[in-house]
Amino acid sequence: MKILSNSALRLRIETVFKVLLLFYTMLGACNLTYGTPIISVVMYPTFLLGGLLLLWRLLLAKQFLRSSGLPLLILLLLSYLLSTAMNIAYLSTTTVSTFILWCFYFLLLFLEDPARTETDMAREMRLMAALYLVYVTVLLIISLVMFFTDYTYVYRDPDNANYEIASGFFSGRLWGAFQDPNLGAILCCIAAVFSVYFMWYKKNVVLTVLLCTNIAVMEFYIALSDSRNGMVAAGCVAGVALFFLLFRKLRGEKGTKGVLKRIGSLVIVGVVALASAYLPRAIQNGYNAIARSAASDSNHNITSGNQSDTKLPPIIDRTPNASAGNKDRGNQRIEVWESGLQITKLRPLYGVSFEGIVPFAKEYLPDTYIISNGNWEFNTLDNDYLNVLAAQGIPGFIIMIVLVGMCAVRLLKNIWHCDGETFPLALVCSVIVVSLAVSALFQGTMFYQQTPNTVIFWLLLGMVMQLLSKKQPAVAGEAIA
Repeated sequence: MKILSNSALRLRIETVFKVLLLFYTMLGACNLTYGTPIISVVMYPTFLLGGLLLLWRLLLAKQFLRSSGLPLLILLLLSYLLSTAMNIAYLSTTTVSTFILWCFYFLLLFLEDPARTETDMAREMRLMAALYLVYVTVLLIISLVMFFTDYTYVYRDPDNANYEIASGFFSGRLWGAFQDPNLGAILCCIAAVFSVYFMWYKKNVVLTVLLCTNIAVMEFYIALSDSRNGMVAAGCVAGVALFFLLFRKLRGEKGTKGVLKRIGSLVIVGVVALASAYLPRAIQNGYNAIARSAASDSNHNITSGNQSDTKLPPIIDRTPNASAGNKDRGNQRIEVWESGLQITKLRPLYGVSFEGIVPFAKEYLPDTYIISNGNWEFNTLDNDYLNVLAAQGIPGFIIMIVLVGMCAVRLLKNIWHCDGETFPLALVCSVIVVSLAVSALFQGTMFYQQTPNTVIFWLLLGMVMQLLSKKQPAVAGEAIA
């Protein structure tokens, strides 16, 4: 029993588990390790340790019963189980592993822990952020090497609805070492936030120069990936950060002057968000202009009778691929979302389960877009909120929306009163959580796709909810060691 009550030991073991879980999702999000045996090698000890920690917390249940959102989290898990039971024909090992991961996300990463101090959270966040930043940087370097060496490799995973896995430059955009260019772009946006945090925390000139260079390379990748979701996330990161910073300064302003300042601040936030969202496109246009100029000069030399073995730089353009019959996926989302609503209309109460989306559509909606598009079968609706709606029905969707609303209310109500060195930690967590929640409108982020962003989302959401909890009124004045 002494071991069970040893909070310091439990917190250290939980940190080890979170590192393992992050590493597990990192392997799956890299196309060089996707589908390889090393993922299973990491998965088994991660799941075993996570299961033991869940049991440990269960034995200490009284400490967690008053945690914010616990009833909603339990209801969401029960909704998942109901959907699975009512669609038992679609049961798979992925269904089971996803439920286990949900338990990890909700009950180990998100749930408030009364034994965890602000200092514990800050240290853990810096550890996870450093690992995340190193991971993204390594994959960025590999991706750029692939790009400049004109490397391309693509195959379809028969065990995942013929999901297309590409490496290097493919289909008019840079995938690089990331499983998906949209995922790679979002990873870069989140890594950029962590970079700015470390600049503030370390205040080291050399590190600041290195991190600024890294951010520039991340912007270059977003441009080469031609990810519209990445552009939205970039604008969201800048806009949300500036919004919290400006409006926190205006918290004491009242009257007409205060209203005018807030309106002006909203205009500034909007301009900065739009400019940040457009920056990758501007970089892309500049790169393409240089590449086309080089191609034009090469063609001129060839027509003049000079042969050249110089390999021309690729052009960032998805249009040729679309004209060849492989429609730009970004322009397919409306049709994909319509398929999700069609599924929900047939199974509104308990959904079809996430693994049942494709087989259910084949059986009952053979003409719906996700399976009749002539290209591939969409096993995700490219919208996490619609994924929950189709998979778990309207009740599951309502539970999720209530959870989102609860978190949003606490964030918008309390972050303005967060002072001292607590505010940078709360700000980083808030910016990343809000940006990932927005990106979830266009791709799987929080629930059914297991990526590093899923781990970071639930971890930081839990941290910011605890930082801004009314149960810790003194937290705003404490300094982080």
